[in-house]
Amino acid sequence: MEKVPKQDPDNRPETLQIGPKHYRIVTSIDEASYDRVAELVQQVAASIPQGVSQEERLLLTCLKLGLTIEKTSDALRCLVPEGDEKSELDR
Repeated sequence: MEKVPKQDPDNRPETLQIGPKHYRIVTSIDEASYDRVAELVQQVAASIPQGVSQEERLLLTCLKLGLTIEKTSDALRCLVPEGDEKSELDR
């Protein structure tokens, strides 16, 4: 008999399309935040040229999102005055 994991009542199933594939996930992120993040991921994935494998598309999407986070973090660090205690970005 297969054990079925208990589902947290705060979690809900979602389907995310990246390229031609659909991925079923379970998330506790509120719907509005999930929708914004899913849209961002889909936009970045759509910017990857046609003809790459799904695995490459996923990897390149991750790398592009990571680069975006890194650039955003750098820009935010520039806004923190020097000498301030450790910022939230460095924790």
